[in-house]
Amino acid sequence: GVPKDLCSEIIKNTEKYNRAFYAGYIQTEQDNETTCYVNLRCAQLFRNGILLYAGGGITALSEPEKEWKETEMKADAVLQRLTFLGA
Repeated sequence: GVPKDLCSEIIKNTEKYNRAFYAGYIQTEQDNETTCYVNLRCAQLFRNGILLYAGGGITALSEPEKEWKETEMKADAVLQRLTFLGA
């Protein structure tokens, strides 16, 4: 978020969990072109369960209900793939 320092402080004071698996990036390279995508979906696998992580791109114009639904759909997409793979 912007401004970065303010957003970092709000996150630190509001969230009560470690963001270790919050996001990452995927990079593709073809010919002379490199493209990067932000990955806001991942999972942590345990012997007795799976912990899903999904983030949202919230802006001043975001509608909270739509953002929540989109985040649920992202998590469900990861879960469906893991179920397909037998995880």
